[in-house]
Amino acid sequence: MFNLNKKVIMKLKNFLFLATAFALGFTACSDSEDEKPAVGITAATIAPAGSSVEYKLAPTATGQLDNNADSVAWDVTDAALQEAVLKVTPTLNTTVTYNGTEVTAAGITIDATQPIVLQATGSGITNTVTVKVYRAKTAAEGLAKKATLDATNVVWRDFAYFKGKFYAFIVTKTITDASTGAAKEDYLLKKSTDGVTWTDVDYAVTNVEKEVIGGEGARLAVFNDKLYVLLGQRVLGEDKYGNPAEIENGWFGPSPTILKWRAFVSEDGEKFISLEEESQLKVKDETRAIYTSYNAPFANAFVFKNALYLQGGYVYGFGMQQTNRNFLKTMDGKLWENLSLTDAEGASIALPNDCAFFELGGKLFVVGGYRNFISANNINKSVYSTEDGTKWTTVAAEVAGAPALYQAKAVSDGKVAYLFGGESLNDSEERVINNKVYRSTDGVNWTEVTASSAYAGSRFASAVLLGNVVWFFDGDATVSTGNYPAPASTDAYPGNVWNMPMK
Repeated sequence: MFNLNKKVIMKLKNFLFLATAFALGFTACSDSEDEKPAVGITAATIAPAGSSVEYKLAPTATGQLDNNADSVAWDVTDAALQEAVLKVTPTLNTTVTYNGTEVTAAGITIDATQPIVLQATGSGITNTVTVKVYRAKTAAEGLAKKATLDATNVVWRDFAYFKGKFYAFIVTKTITDASTGAAKEDYLLKKSTDGVTWTDVDYAVTNVEKEVIGGEGARLAVFNDKLYVLLGQRVLGEDKYGNPAEIENGWFGPSPTILKWRAFVSEDGEKFISLEEESQLKVKDETRAIYTSYNAPFANAFVFKNALYLQGGYVYGFGMQQTNRNFLKTMDGKLWENLSLTDAEGASIALPNDCAFFELGGKLFVVGGYRNFISANNINKSVYSTEDGTKWTTVAAEVAGAPALYQAKAVSDGKVAYLFGGESLNDSEERVINNKVYRSTDGVNWTEVTASSAYAGSRFASAVLLGNVVWFFDGDATVSTGNYPAPASTDAYPGNVWNMPMK
């Protein structure tokens, strides 16, 4: 037991709490300090949202602060601390409150990213203690596995971080009739506070009846404080409302097709609006309805200098899947422009398909990808950059320190970029999944960083940067086949979640 009448510094295992107690007034039968009633806390714990560990508060012997030894784990998210559970056991005949709410051994939810002010009241005495949480400045080296999502029947996944939560868009396919091959597709949305524990989002499209969001190859994007679900094909089975797969008669029989421009937006991550009717394409000084052919699943989606971009992906033509070269830009999520790209001399160019985008020093960079189809001669080895999205410069003829990758993912804080996942051709021109992570400060020269031996890599992975923590989410773990390496419905999505410090 400790008495909050005196100055106390409380120490939390794995958390560091600075607690200063003040005696604000009391009534006692004796002037002897030793006979004052004990008004305080005998035990206290706090647990971030999603954590199964309850960390204990305890007084230190010397009152010295030890941030490295006693701080909150380096990768605990702010969102998890904002929904932390505080539990206390007060001394006899004492009530402890937080913002007027009693705190007991049952616990209450608090925001532990802000100073926590507790009031301990009993026997006419009120003591105040302020508790502050410090996050660790050091982190474990290398890539570490944090969790594994359910991988049953998954045919596509994409991830984003929106308003304090991780979001996962997941498409699953379930065979409903083995004799005919009939199948059902579910278009799921999940969220997580800590990247480890995930719950289903019971979302709704409010302006279209019997509608789901996205499709295979849909991308999540956070833009102007809204969550977007962009693009996507629906060719593997009917949805939960009975809408059939999008199949038409092609040159060689029934073939997948894309019938709609797909764009959905939400302000809260639950209620979505379809932007199909509102979306337009800017052509010179005119606007028109956006072409269905601009719905190119598996495209890159990213934000650069207050604009949202879509690049590449795949479309269907003549009953076959083909690469897409469009580079779309929007300032409001509704009016899109297909940019005409040029090189430094003003010649028209197209960026490689399945390349990786990232920002360094205020410039947008591109590495990797391929042109036309997968072959040793078509793999892009050059590095490109732009300041405005339209005029591109060749920064280097060949990337250094990393293989030429396609379908890799890059993430950057503006000063440092990490590149991971993707696929490449080895010396025998065999396709191999990249299980390395690379770091660069200039976009050209890359060095390998420590990764877990369990990290096998994947194509079409996702990434989120929170502070100095990079979160990696595995995509398609199957080596591609065919001229165009779009994912197949039989590919494996392990659903592993990884993180590492960005340094």
